[in-house]
Amino acid sequence: MTGAPWDRAAVVAEIRDRVWLHLTPASTGSGVLLDASALLGLPYEDVARLADLHFVLHPAVGALLDDAPALLRRLASTTTRTTETGLSGVRGPVDWPATVRRRVLDRTPTVVTHPSVRDSNVPPNRLLALLLRAVRDRSAGLGMRTGQDGTAGSEAAERGRRAAALAAHRALAEVRSAPPTARDVQAMANSRFARRHHSLLRAWHAHDELVGRTDPAAVRRAVEQRGLAAASDGALFEVLVLFRLRDALTHQGWTVDPARLFQGRLRSRAVRGQDRLTVMYQTTPAAFAATSRYTAAQRAHGVPRPADLRPDLVLRFLPADGPPRWLVVEAKTSVTGKPTSVLMRRAIHDLHAYRWTYDHELQGQPVWGLGVIWGAGVAPADHDVAVCTLDNLPQASARLLA
Repeated sequence: MTGAPWDRAAVVAEIRDRVWLHLTPASTGSGVLLDASALLGLPYEDVARLADLHFVLHPAVGALLDDAPALLRRLASTTTRTTETGLSGVRGPVDWPATVRRRVLDRTPTVVTHPSVRDSNVPPNRLLALLLRAVRDRSAGLGMRTGQDGTAGSEAAERGRRAAALAAHRALAEVRSAPPTARDVQAMANSRFARRHHSLLRAWHAHDELVGRTDPAAVRRAVEQRGLAAASDGALFEVLVLFRLRDALTHQGWTVDPARLFQGRLRSRAVRGQDRLTVMYQTTPAAFAATSRYTAAQRAHGVPRPADLRPDLVLRFLPADGPPRWLVVEAKTSVTGKPTSVLMRRAIHDLHAYRWTYDHELQGQPVWGLGVIWGAGVAPADHDVAVCTLDNLPQASARLLA
C-alpha cells in the first residue's frame, strides 16, 4: 500500500492550535521554554534562543530599523546650563557676582560663565541606542544556531548587520543605553513627537516581552511561530501521536491531566474509575533503565557513558483488577511517502528492539507494543505487538488498555 504524502504544514497547524491545551499553564517564560524543549526534542539552549530570534525578527524591530536613519538625523536633545571658570575664552553669559567673588579670592582676572550645552542623553535617544545594540548583540548570539530554518537565520543575520551599522553612528557615540521608565514611555507617547517615536515604542514593547521580563504569552508565540518550524518531521509526528492518544483516552472515559514537566521530560496521568495510567513522552522509565540489556552489553565492553534506548511513548497501566503493565508506543513517518509496509516494518523492528532490551519488564504481557504510522487505513492486528495509522489509534489504544 502506498503511503500518504507527508503534510508538514497540516501537522504544524494542528499542533500549533492545540499545544498549550495539553501542557500545564506556565507562570514564567522559562517554564514555557522547558516544556517546549521537552516536547519538540530540541536542546534547551536552542529553544531558549527562540525568544531572541523572535525579537530580532519581530515586525516592530523591522519597522524600527527602517525608521532609524531618520531618527538619527533628528535626534532629540535638551540644553543644560553649565558653569565654567577660566581666564580667557569666555562662553555664554557672565555671572558677575560669582566672577567678583572669585577675583577677590584668587586675585586673578577669572571669569565665571554659564554656557548652555546640548545634551543628547535623553530618554528617546537612550532607548534607540539600547534597542539597536540589543538587536546587534542578540543576532550575533544566535549565529548559525537559529534552527533548521535557513531563511529565518539569514534574515536575523541581516537585521543584526543593519543594527550594528546604525548603532555605530557618530550621533550615538555619546549616548548611553538605558531602558525607559514608565514615565518616560508615557511622555514619549503623549509628546508632540509621538508619531516619530511610534516604531521606537513598539520595538520597546517587543523587547520587554521577549528579552526583558520574558512574558510567557510572548514566548509561547515564539515557540508556535519559530519552534515548530525548527522541529524535525519525526518530532512533529511524535507530538501529534501524543495529542491524538490523549484525545482517544478522553473519548474512552479517561480523565487526562495536562502534561507536566518532570526531570526534563513530559508526563501526564489519567484516571478512569479505579484504573490509573501514566503517559511518559520521550522518556526511559527508571524501571527500564535499571534492567536494560542494551546498557548492560555496553558496560560489559567498557563503553564509556553507555546510552539507553528511548521509546517515543511509554504507558504505565495500573488496572484495578489486574497486575501493572507496561506499554510501549513508537511513531514512524516518512517525508517521501514510503509505502505503509515500510513504515510498519520500521515500527515493528524498533518495538522488538525495546522488547529485547526491556524484557525483564515487558515479558509475560499479552499486549505490550504499538506502532503508529503516518497514513490511513491500517488497523491493529490481534497480536502482542500491533501497528496502526492515526485514524485507528482510538481502536488500538482501547485494545492496549482492555
